[in-house]
Amino acid sequence: MRIDPEKLHEHDGMGHRAARKHTKKAYKKARKSYKQAFKQKQRSNGLDIAKRTLADEKADVLTLKKQFKHHRKLDDTSFRNRTGRTIKAGVKGTVKGRVQNSLRQKLQEDDLLAQHVQASNTINQARSYGRTVKTGSRLLGKTAGNIGLGTYHVLNRSKNAVMGRGFYKTPYEQQWFGGRKRLGDLGRSVKKKSKRQMRRFAGRFKKTTRVSRFLGKGLKKGVKWLNPFSLKFKILVGILVCLPLLLAFMVGAINQPGLKQDNHEINDTWLYMTQLDAQKSDDQHQYYTDWAPFMFYNNELLEDFNIHDQKQSLQLPFGVIKYQDVLAKQWDAVHVKDAEKTVDELMSGNKVATEDDLHNPWILKESEQQDVKISRDEIGFDVLGNQLENLTDDGNVVISRRLGYEKQNGKEVKNDWSTIDIAKGTMLKVPMGGTVRFVNDHTVQLTQDQAVLTIDGVDLSRLQHGANLNAGDLLGNTLGDHINLQYRLFDDLEKQWFDANPGFYFKKVRYTQFTTTTDENFDPSKDKAQNAQKVYDQLTKMGYKKAGIAAMLGNFDVESSINPKRAEGDYLKAPVGKYDGSYDKDDWLNIGGPQIYDGRFANIIHRGLGLGQWTDVAPGPGGRHTALVDYAKSQNKKWYDLDLQIDFLVNHDGGHSDVAKAILSSDSQDVKDLTQQFLTQWEGNPGNKLQDRTNAALNWYQYLGKTKEEKKQDADEKRGNEIAKDYGGNQST
Repeated sequence: MRIDPEKLHEHDGMGHRAARKHTKKAYKKARKSYKQAFKQKQRSNGLDIAKRTLADEKADVLTLKKQFKHHRKLDDTSFRNRTGRTIKAGVKGTVKGRVQNSLRQKLQEDDLLAQHVQASNTINQARSYGRTVKTGSRLLGKTAGNIGLGTYHVLNRSKNAVMGRGFYKTPYEQQWFGGRKRLGDLGRSVKKKSKRQMRRFAGRFKKTTRVSRFLGKGLKKGVKWLNPFSLKFKILVGILVCLPLLLAFMVGAINQPGLKQDNHEINDTWLYMTQLDAQKSDDQHQYYTDWAPFMFYNNELLEDFNIHDQKQSLQLPFGVIKYQDVLAKQWDAVHVKDAEKTVDELMSGNKVATEDDLHNPWILKESEQQDVKISRDEIGFDVLGNQLENLTDDGNVVISRRLGYEKQNGKEVKNDWSTIDIAKGTMLKVPMGGTVRFVNDHTVQLTQDQAVLTIDGVDLSRLQHGANLNAGDLLGNTLGDHINLQYRLFDDLEKQWFDANPGFYFKKVRYTQFTTTTDENFDPSKDKAQNAQKVYDQLTKMGYKKAGIAAMLGNFDVESSINPKRAEGDYLKAPVGKYDGSYDKDDWLNIGGPQIYDGRFANIIHRGLGLGQWTDVAPGPGGRHTALVDYAKSQNKKWYDLDLQIDFLVNHDGGHSDVAKAILSSDSQDVKDLTQQFLTQWEGNPGNKLQDRTNAALNWYQYLGKTKEEKKQDADEKRGNEIAKDYGGNQST
C-alpha cells in the first residue's frame, strides 16, 4: 500500500520522539479497534464481507503503522535505534581491536619494536583502567543519587495516596527543595567569594617565614576540608542527616499548600455544610452557599480533620468541641445580615463591623492566606484521587443542582444526585473508565473496584452491557437539556462506600444555585406597588397563576422597575435621555444602542420600551419594539399604557406570548425556576442579574395577594421599628 508522503511528515513539528509515541499510541488503538470490529463482523456476516466492509479501516491502520515506523526510524532515543547503535559500535570496536592486536603481534616479533609495543600496551591499560574507574565512580554516584531521590519520590507519592490525593508526586514548586536552584546560585556565589578570600589569606602568609608559609598551607587545606561547599563535606553531611531530614520533610509536607483531608473526609465536610444550609433555610431564605472555596480554607485552618471528631487545634477559642460545631459557628460568621462573606473576606477580616471582629478567630496570617489562595487557584482539587475526565470537548461542567441537603416542605432532604446542564443532543465522553452496567434504558453505571459512576439522561444505544470503556471514549447523546450524575467511592480504611461531590473531580466546574432571600420588610414605592397590583389583578382574572406572575414581575422589576413608561437610556442627558414630549416622538424612540452606549451594542437597532423593555435588535427594525408601537397606534392608545402592554404581552408578542402564557399558567410553585425560565426563554438573556431578579420575584410572591389591611399593618410595623431604632430600642410585635 502506498501512502501520501505528506502524511508521513504531518507530525514532524512535534519532534521525532514525541511523534513516535503519539503515532504508536494511535496505531495500537486503531489496530485494537479494527481487530474487535473485524471479529464481530466476521461472526455475524462472514469473512469476505468483513474484509470488504472494513477495507477502509484496515487502510487507516496500515497508514498509522507506516507513520509509526517512519518516526521510530528517525527517533534516535528509541530503544531499537539505541540497541542498533550499540551493536554497530561493538562490532566496529571488535574489528578494530582484532586488527590492532594482529598488528601488535607482528611488531613484537621485532626485538627493537617489542619494547615500544609493551610500553604502549602498559599506557593503554592504565588509560583504560582510569576510564573504567572514572565511569564506574560516576555511575555509582549517579545510581546512589537516583536511589535516594527515587526513594523520596516513592515515599512522597505513597503519602499522597494515603491522604487520598492519588499516587501522584507533589509538584516541584511545593516540595522542600523547590527553591534549590536559587539556593544553588547563592551557594556558588559564596563559594567563589570564599575561594578568593582564601587565596588572599594564604598569599599573605607565603610572603612571611617558612613557618608562616607552612601554617598558611595547613590552614588552607583545613579550610578546604571544612568548606561547606566541598564535595567531601556534602557527602559526609548527607550521610549523617539524610534519613532524619527525609522523615522531617515527610512530616513537614503536611503543612504545604493543598488539601489535607482525604476523599472521604472532604466529602463528609461538604455534605455537612450543605446540611447547615438546609437547617438555616426557611420561608424567607433559601441558602445555597458556595462551599467549594471554603474546603481549602478549612484545610488550612483545621488541617486534616474529620467532622465527627473533637477539635484539637488551639487556634480557635471554642474549647474542646466537635468540628461540626466549629463549622456551625463558621456558617454564622459567613452569613451576617443576609450578606454572605467570601472566603477572602472571612480569612482577612476586611469587613470589620464591630469591635468583636478585631478578635475574629477566622482571620489567618498573611502567609496562611497566601497558602489558601495557592491551594484554591493553582492546585485545586486535583490532589484528590479518582479524578474524572471531561464530559464534553470544552470540559465545562455547570451544576444546576448540587449533591447535598435541601429544605423541602419544612424538612431536610438529602439529594443524592448532581444535575449538570448540557444542551440536548450533546455527545458525551466517558469521564471514567469501567465496566458498563445498564440500570434502565437511559441510565448507565460505569464500575471499577473502588468507584461507581452513574449517569442518567443519556441515549445508550451505542453501548453494550458488560463492555469495558476507557476514559475519553464516546458515551452517547443527551436526551434532554441536563443529565443527572452520581459518584460513589470506596474507603479502604473504613471499608464502606460514600457519596462524592462530582464538583471536586471535574476540571472546570461552576455552580449555578445561589442563596435567595425575601425581605420581610418589603415595602415597594407607591407607584411600583400600584402597577404590580394592577398587573397581578388583570392576569389572575385571565386565569394565570400567582407563582408565574411573581416570576414575571421579578424580571420586570430589574428591567423597568415595573414602570410602563420607561425607555432604554432615558435616564441620560437629552437628547438621548428624556425631555418634554420625548416619549411620543418616533425619532427619539428609535434611538439605537451605539447612541445610548457610546458606540457599543450595535445590535440594538431601536431602544427597549415598557415593562419588559421590548427591543428591536439586528438584523433590522420590525422587532418587538416596532410591534409594540404599531399595536398601540392600531388601538389609538399610547405605547406606555399599562393595560395595552399587558394585552400585548399575552396576545400580540408573537411566539413570546406563547412562552409568557406557558410560564404564567404553570402549576409549579418554584418561583426561582420560573424566574429563570422567564429570563432565558422570554427575555432571551440567560444569567443576567438572575439573583436580583429571583429575590425580587420572591418578594413579590410574598407581597401579592395580601389584603390592604395586611399591607397597612406591615407598613406600620416597619415604621414602628424604624422609630424604635432611632431611640435605641426594639418594637415588640
